[in-house]
Amino acid sequence: MNAQHVRKSFVEFFKIRGHTHVPSSSLIPQGDPTLLFTNSGMVQFKDCFLGTRAAPEKNSAVSVQRCVRAGGKHNDLDNVGYTPRHHTFFEMLGNFAFNGRFQKEDGIRFAWEFLTQDMRLPEGRLAVSVHESDKHSWDLWHHKIGVPADKIFRFDSDNVWMMGDGAGPYGYCTEIFWDKTGNPGDSHDDRWLEIWNVVFMQFRKDASGLHAGDLPALCIDTGMGLERLMSVLQNVRSNYETDEFQALIGAICARLGLSQEARLSAKVETALRVVADHLRAMTFLVADGVVPKNVGRGYVLRRIMRRAIRYGAELQRAAGLSSSAPFLSDLCPVVAEIMREAYPYVMERIDSVCSIVNGEELSFLRTLDQGLGMLNSFFVSKAAAVQNDAPQVTIPADLAFDLHDTFGFPIDLTATIARDAGALVDLPGFDQLMNKQKATSKQNSLQGSASRSVPPPPIRELWMKAALKSSFVGYDNLKVLSSIVGLAVDPLDSNSGWMVLSECPFYAESGGQVGDKGYVELVLPGFEKPYRLIVDDAQHVFEDCTVLRIRSEDAWSVRAVADTVMELLPANTTETVEAVSPVLLSAIKATAQVDERRRALIRVHHSATHLLHAALRRELGAHQVVQAGSHVDDSRLRFDFTFSRALTAEELHRVQEDVQSVSQGSSAISVREMSMEQASRSGAVALFSEKYKDLVRVVSVGDGSIELCGGTHTKSLNDIYPFRILNEGSVAAGVRRIEAVAGAACVRLLLDESAIAHRVATTLRTTVPLVENRVHALADKSEAYEASIVDLGKTLLRASCQSYPQPSSDALGIVIVHFVDAEVAQKVVSAKVSMDVPRMFGQDLANARPLAAQLLVVGLRVFCFSTTRSGLAANQVLQQFFAVHSGKGGGSAEFASGRLNHTVSSHECEQFASSTNRKTAVRPNPL
Repeated sequence: MNAQHVRKSFVEFFKIRGHTHVPSSSLIPQGDPTLLFTNSGMVQFKDCFLGTRAAPEKNSAVSVQRCVRAGGKHNDLDNVGYTPRHHTFFEMLGNFAFNGRFQKEDGIRFAWEFLTQDMRLPEGRLAVSVHESDKHSWDLWHHKIGVPADKIFRFDSDNVWMMGDGAGPYGYCTEIFWDKTGNPGDSHDDRWLEIWNVVFMQFRKDASGLHAGDLPALCIDTGMGLERLMSVLQNVRSNYETDEFQALIGAICARLGLSQEARLSAKVETALRVVADHLRAMTFLVADGVVPKNVGRGYVLRRIMRRAIRYGAELQRAAGLSSSAPFLSDLCPVVAEIMREAYPYVMERIDSVCSIVNGEELSFLRTLDQGLGMLNSFFVSKAAAVQNDAPQVTIPADLAFDLHDTFGFPIDLTATIARDAGALVDLPGFDQLMNKQKATSKQNSLQGSASRSVPPPPIRELWMKAALKSSFVGYDNLKVLSSIVGLAVDPLDSNSGWMVLSECPFYAESGGQVGDKGYVELVLPGFEKPYRLIVDDAQHVFEDCTVLRIRSEDAWSVRAVADTVMELLPANTTETVEAVSPVLLSAIKATAQVDERRRALIRVHHSATHLLHAALRRELGAHQVVQAGSHVDDSRLRFDFTFSRALTAEELHRVQEDVQSVSQGSSAISVREMSMEQASRSGAVALFSEKYKDLVRVVSVGDGSIELCGGTHTKSLNDIYPFRILNEGSVAAGVRRIEAVAGAACVRLLLDESAIAHRVATTLRTTVPLVENRVHALADKSEAYEASIVDLGKTLLRASCQSYPQPSSDALGIVIVHFVDAEVAQKVVSAKVSMDVPRMFGQDLANARPLAAQLLVVGLRVFCFSTTRSGLAANQVLQQFFAVHSGKGGGSAEFASGRLNHTVSSHECEQFASSTNRKTAVRPNPL
């Protein structure tokens, strides 16, 4: 029975029992800031458990969810490869019930029937656990299912399940264990393997982790790791011995030519498991839109990739290969092929995946050997201490920090290398250095305007508890009469604050589009006309709630507005305006007006982004180009996409002309709402990093662009014309970025460029059409002048240069010092001759006398040249000179340069030349 058969059997089992099959969600959690990655099957149903989103059809679901645990609370990265069960990437088989659709008895019975009937596991090899307070579950297992009492274990905190440390649902759970040995004498850990966890979601907790009451109805959340189940069904000791892992490990060995003899090493076997696991994780993470970065989930991906690169280098050495050649990207298609039937989208995106993985490999391999060399040198220096039974060696914090900051070693990689060497890392000291660096570079977030676009946590918590909602009406209405349901004053600036409107025309930042600006007018007692508050931003704080960043434009502060609002409410309502019930606050009416001109420019750029995406897919290949991010505002657009190389000038021109051509056409821009299933059938492009509801907006721009998009768009294609690509470049390994302007913003840019061209033409005393010719002519003259200046500088130096001793053609292994006094050096500088000229002059001297080292002193600058024939090292000769005459500099055996602290005389140079001999300037053997 292989893994794909089990996936299908699991889904079919629960579909027959009234569950709706829900496909796996992205590894990027949608709208959940408490998680870096989707780490369990219930993540996509969290809002259903909380009752804030409608449950799937039939109030039940079954899924096979791809998961990653490599950051935050659920972090298995350090254990991967060293245990038979830990993984960064894995799959979770799960069934779910909402709103009381099924009860405890159903959840327990379903799990038992699937294992014992469909999977044919013998009942005698199974045991269960329950929470010590959950007598109901104990009774069900014993009396309904028939599990013997001695195989029902009671635990406390082990049988409470919650997701993450923030707000969310939780409840008691009951677990099913497999008896691996059947021997009652074996220890608990050796004997029992947990394979299924059935959670009865009854409660919820707040952001601080405290109990916050019951859920609206009992919900069931179950999870069974596919890899663990396969190890039981295939009767193997480790998840890495199951069919899909063995196929991948076999491919790794074949790619490297790794022999069976080499695989007998425990070190090699561990490395194989690490690389196999991490290949799965990086392939799926990149396919889901994560790219290696230095922050957030992108940094977790980078840690996974660099850990794999390090262990991959060990495998290459074991196979007798160079450890500096990338190979992981060659194996990503193997991952995609093994799991193609379950996840066909990965193969569709495999070219982009391979490009990004290869780029990260190349980047880290440049510094991996250097970092490992530093660690090896450290271990060698401590070898004597280890041999003399000294305390365990600890890598100091400054070395770990240097590896992290200079060579790109994640701290957990350094810790793993230390563990393999029997050493430790000074982690507290490392954390102190990291915190010091962050404190130095990080601006105070409370003082930054961007961080204050949303209220601080205490206010957000109040509003979440009050279930604040705002309905977006701004697709068609930019000015509406609405009610205030949330109002707060910035604790750091009484002239600013935040507001929530029941009907909101302001688009909140999402999908790459910036938030709207505008104003809100309130009718307040004592004012002859409505009082205006400026809206500087609009943000989503939590689902279905848009928060406006507001400020007062005159002396009357937001605090004064809040005080006036409080006076209008019933007495003793509450102490602060932030805690006022939205029902009471809604009595205050407000007129909301979006900045129409700004919105129009944003609309154009958003629609242009869709055309650019389509044009890139046509030019470079639909499966090659995957959107990796975007930013759309009123001044320009930015589009990030996966691609393996820089675009040529010709490709950029064709893409730009493609967008120009479509934007001059007569096709309309249409926006339709439909189900996700209908959208998929229509061929609409969706982003895994975006959250979509059951009813989605499908935006068609031109004939070839169909995307799911919640943003705002212009109504006419012609508004996008003209279109100009400003630049194209790399933002990460395998990720390119294009910046462009369209429509009115592009017209403004073209007018500005035209004005600049006319000013340049006037300065050059020509006309705009002839500017290019005039510039070329000036460039040619400038080049000729520069060549003349260089020749003049060399002539000036040659005429005033004094050499000690007088050079002869057979001079071997001596130092010839050439002196140019400060007065002449100053003339060279005053003639604006580059300091490259003295270097060029010195190189001429060295070429003419290859048997000697040449030391050239020009004022305060010193240059030293040498060749292999002289037997002297330039950097050592320079240091000898600075030992006599104070200065600082360095270089290689062939060339070195530096600067004197004070000028020297020709006599002092002559003395140095006569006292220097070959023994003190010996060229080191090349490594």
